[in-house]
Amino acid sequence: RGLVGSEMCIRDRSPESEEPLILTSLSVLTKLEADCYPQLRRLLDYPLMSVREALVNRLVEHESAYGDAARDDVVEGSDLSLRARRTLLSALARFTGPPDASLVAAVADMLSADDWGLRADAVRVVRHWQTLEGIDEALIAPAVATMNALLANETDPYVRFAGEEERSS
Repeated sequence: RGLVGSEMCIRDRSPESEEPLILTSLSVLTKLEADCYPQLRRLLDYPLMSVREALVNRLVEHESAYGDAARDDVVEGSDLSLRARRTLLSALARFTGPPDASLVAAVADMLSADDWGLRADAVRVVRHWQTLEGIDEALIAPAVATMNALLANETDPYVRFAGEEERSS
């Protein structure tokens, strides 16, 4: 079945599908860095966390192939579910490439979301950006300011935990 078969497995699978087959297809497609982000995108909202986490791992591992599409999805993906947006933020929090102004603005907007999980994930992304070597601090300053204002008044413990600068091991 090869590459076409792997792509079909992702394209044609429903939430009730076999997890091992989806994970294998995901692995094959991303190792080959196939031009298949639209098919991978469908897994952003997959019901099984193991599939979503495997997708994040592959997006991060192959950031050069899929990073731009994932970043664009954060900015332009208004059709994405809350779970799909959180999956993308999980990848962003591990990407090594710097954001652009539109991505910074999109993540800053997520800091005011009603959903505490989305706010916490957006905080994790901004904290990650602050650690990137050579980051343009002026570029991320609006998101940092929004995050700091959020954390000054945030009551949700998960969001507050995500906002801690340093964690002792």
